[in-house]
Amino acid sequence: KVSRLLELRPSSAALWALHASLLSASADPSELRGLLRKALRHAPSCVLLWQKLAALEPNIKARVNAQACALRFFCTSRHIAAETLLRAALELVDTLSSARQHAVAISA
Repeated sequence: KVSRLLELRPSSAALWALHASLLSASADPSELRGLLRKALRHAPSCVLLWQKLAALEPNIKARVNAQACALRFFCTSRHIAAETLLRAALELVDTLSSARQHAVAISA
């Protein structure tokens, strides 16, 4: 079982991603978000886990918040590659741009 492997290797982002993927077929979104938040406490530098969490958030404000949290973490971490930081920043900009386009379409 993946959960047993995670007990042995709790910082393995790959195992957390696998566990989330397997659970996604049967879990509700709030349960999956809880799992991803737990995963990020153990593997906070994994962009994929942050992406999955943001994608599961129920609204644009929560998605932006999750991406902003990721960006803050990456900005303050000493061991994050510049490309990781750039990718997180671009995803946040993309989400904000989509939200703005959606707001304009609604008001038109």
